[in-house]
Amino acid sequence: MIHAARRLSVKAALALSLVGGCGYSSQRLVSQPGVSSIAVLQFDNTTYRRDLEFRLTRAVAEEVRARTSWRIASPSTADALLRGTIRSADTHLLAEDKNDNPVVQRYRVTVDVELVERATGRVLRRYATVERQEFTPNRYGESLEGSATDTITTSLAEDIVQGLEKPIGAGGAVPLPRPPRPGVGVHVDR
Repeated sequence: MIHAARRLSVKAALALSLVGGCGYSSQRLVSQPGVSSIAVLQFDNTTYRRDLEFRLTRAVAEEVRARTSWRIASPSTADALLRGTIRSADTHLLAEDKNDNPVVQRYRVTVDVELVERATGRVLRRYATVERQEFTPNRYGESLEGSATDTITTSLAEDIVQGLEKPIGAGGAVPLPRPPRPGVGVHVDR
């Protein structure tokens, strides 16, 4: 009985040591040593949607203050830099009335995000997030420039900060597309 319990504890310790060496960490980034402050840099905007980057940057900074233990600091003093690029911001018609006027539209925004250690330039986290918002233009006070953009920037900010809080190695964040390695890919017969 004692030998069986001892063997079980040795097996458990061995299993834990193997799991610990695989590079997976269940710690949140906000609790990692050396990261106590963050600078939220102005997001880049590669779309034609005016001022979207300003609204998103402000919303992300507010979300960091509200949901993390990080202190907001300047880029020259922060432990980590949060930066991103608004890659796409598109609207799609979902329904129209009998006079071909839009009744329901979908607004879709994709943002690439990076968290970088300021001192070394090492990327701590890289991911993309996508949000969609349906709205009815010219009805119920809804508009693309107003309510739809406000709602989508708030949702994107929540997703961006939530992506920072996920354990390193956890799924859920959409990886950025990587260019194919030379010689690797799908072969197409012509």
